[in-house]
Amino acid sequence: MARIQSGEASEAEEQELQALLDQYPELLKTILVVDALQLAPEMKATADEMRMHGWQQLQPHIDDAPATSRTGIRRLLIRTGWAAAILVTGLLSYNWWLHNTWKTLATTSTKDSLLLPDGSRVFLNANTTLRYARNYGKGSRELILDNGEAYFEVAAQQNNPFTVHAAAVDIKVLGTAFNVHRSANGQVDVFVTSGSVKAENKSGKSMVLHAGAQATSSDKTPDIKPVSAPTANVLAWKTNRLVFNQMRLSEVAVVLANYYQLDVVVTDSIVSNKVLQATFNNKPLDEVLDVIGKALNVNITKKHKTLEFHQ
Repeated sequence: MARIQSGEASEAEEQELQALLDQYPELLKTILVVDALQLAPEMKATADEMRMHGWQQLQPHIDDAPATSRTGIRRLLIRTGWAAAILVTGLLSYNWWLHNTWKTLATTSTKDSLLLPDGSRVFLNANTTLRYARNYGKGSRELILDNGEAYFEVAAQQNNPFTVHAAAVDIKVLGTAFNVHRSANGQVDVFVTSGSVKAENKSGKSMVLHAGAQATSSDKTPDIKPVSAPTANVLAWKTNRLVFNQMRLSEVAVVLANYYQLDVVVTDSIVSNKVLQATFNNKPLDEVLDVIGKALNVNITKKHKTLEFHQ
């Protein structure tokens, strides 16, 4: 292939390559794909991975081929060098590459959203990393939530399940909307807003959740446990609405920590047990803290990314 592109190939070599293309029709697609990969230096590792994987699959076919065919294939690879080797083995690697590589969407301090090829939409909270397969929608719809929180609005496809992998939990649906939060400690919380989902962990435990239901699981425990009274603030990060209905300050602190991406500390039980009744619609942190401090008569110290509630 390299010799043909440079104009140095003989007529016999051109005929030999054409015969190979006739034998492997998908090779032309692979040539285009690998050429695109080689144009981008950052894709060299991916191209090398494709070549090595494909060569492992190609070698048995060469060994089983008649002696004349083996000689022809090997001669072609030697003549055209590594470029041809990548192209030939890429034929066998192309589908493997699609099935085993992922596209990544990562957020930092801002939120983001993604429209997937099947019409499903994903909303990502800040500090969230999500991956989805390059062949997403072609036989499977799989995503991996590496960290953070995401809300999924899934386009219904009866014969093509939608699966989110989060830590030790797999969430499987056909068409619904739900929220998944994956904590740094391996805890996964699932909340369903419409339809139903099946949550299953690596221990084989599973639970079907319907609209309005919430469940939690952790790497440290084998069970998936229902949450009896889902908090009104599960989707606060998406709706920008915080609702504290006679909520203890210790629980308020957890909500604020997640919503504003902070560490929140409550120093003693007297402050922890104070109860807050308030609703905030898309308010900045300083305004929320000012209201809480005056309503509950508590002091709030803010240092960098840490809040402390104290007497």
